[in-house]
Amino acid sequence: MTALLAQRAALESDARRVVANPEQFAHRPLLRRLAWVALMTQRGNAVDQTRLAQMPVEVANDPS
Repeated sequence: MTALLAQRAALESDARRVVANPEQFAHRPLLRRLAWVALMTQRGNAVDQTRLAQMPVEVANDPS
């Protein structure tokens, strides 16, 4: 049970880091979405997968 709680805490910490630093993860839009979904479901909020799939994905412009 303790290992499961530690794993959940690590997942939440990682998800918070991704969501709190969007500029660092701008090149990984799917990771940002998954982190957001993980935090919302951890809080007990429902996530409508259909609406989530319809949301535009932001991609950083490559200056090169």
